[in-house]
Amino acid sequence: MASLMNAIRRATTTSTLFTKFNCVINHYHHPNNNRLAMAAAACLSSSRLPLRRPLSSTTSTTMYEENCTITAHGGSFTRCDEFPIRRGTCDQYMENPFQVSGPQGAYEVKKLEEGLFVRMEMPGIQKEDLKLRVEYGNVFVSGEGRRESEHEDSGRSYSANIELSSSSFEPRNITAKLKNGVLRMLIPLAKNSESASGSSEIKCS
Repeated sequence: MASLMNAIRRATTTSTLFTKFNCVINHYHHPNNNRLAMAAAACLSSSRLPLRRPLSSTTSTTMYEENCTITAHGGSFTRCDEFPIRRGTCDQYMENPFQVSGPQGAYEVKKLEEGLFVRMEMPGIQKEDLKLRVEYGNVFVSGEGRRESEHEDSGRSYSANIELSSSSFEPRNITAKLKNGVLRMLIPLAKNSESASGSSEIKCS
């Protein structure tokens, strides 16, 4: 008991609040260890360490990273993929069983010098079937495919939206091109830091 208390006290002087909280939780779930958990909680409550984890010398001074979220409404459930814009992302779930090479997945996002590049696969969709709308910085993509054969039950439909947690881009000036069932968009960098407002329709070439 005494040795554990000494270890906890050392932790309260060298660790972050997050680490100490994990210490309390781990002891709490240990069999017959409720008294030790209460003692650890007492040490935790007496600590005066700040809530934020201190920045190390290698940590960027930027407190908040610009993120992007792609929400896919197809499939059996809605999926949200949130990722840092600087890193980009690609779909990790959907695979084409007939594809033998190249990147897999239904979408891909990559940051370029001129803006944010977005690629979405929408087989069966023509330009006249596609709708692109921008509302307050969010990009909404939808497509209603046609039934091309009497043997098909119906056409394919698609729905997704892109949410930019950043004022560095200007969604209202998107350039979009649909070719061979693949939608490619470039969301350009903003010329100023004003937040996007209002809504507008985007023409696809």
